[in-house]
Amino acid sequence: MEKSKKKLFDKIAPVYGMFYEIQRKNYAFVPEMMEKEGIFPPMQILDLGCGTGALLSVLEHAGYKVTGLDPAKEMLKVAMWKTRKQNIRYYHLKNQDRLPFNDNSFDAVISSYVLHGMPEKERMHLYREMKRVSRRKVIIHDYNDKRALHTSFIEYLEKGDYFRFIKVAEKEMSEVFGEVKTTHVGKRAAWYVMHVEGPRIHADK
Repeated sequence: MEKSKKKLFDKIAPVYGMFYEIQRKNYAFVPEMMEKEGIFPPMQILDLGCGTGALLSVLEHAGYKVTGLDPAKEMLKVAMWKTRKQNIRYYHLKNQDRLPFNDNSFDAVISSYVLHGMPEKERMHLYREMKRVSRRKVIIHDYNDKRALHTSFIEYLEKGDYFRFIKVAEKEMSEVFGEVKTTHVGKRAAWYVMHVEGPRIHADK
């Protein structure tokens, strides 16, 4: 992640913290989806780009062993405070070239609304790193190709790669993982689920 974006997320961490409980409610469906993908408690989950820890809180409450990783220190401070009564490990991502974990460290790696904001080259590298540290599944929870005006405006201001991502998400993931299973979990959101190895793409529309 670029230094300018790290600074931005550090600055807005308190604002994100205000929406923590709303985010927890929005992630309530995730444990059930995990089980449908064969990821059951107490399997080990890495949340890459964990932000204020809302998703981690939901997963830990469901019985998973969870770890959060984020490049924004202020986000991690909010996360550690919000989840202080839960058993969650947090790590600061200092070097995006290599995730600070050994190969096959987690049963599943999940990343929620992170990848669309990265340049394509960074995104492709991160896919490979997620694949390296996972021993079962990699799950990307992010936008699908159905754009909303307000989302387009916000993403334009953030200067991420949203507009390209929503067009090529499945294609570029397949270059790293092979098979990509796409399940729509809202009007404009999707779960892109990958086995660590797989031969083809299919979509559950």
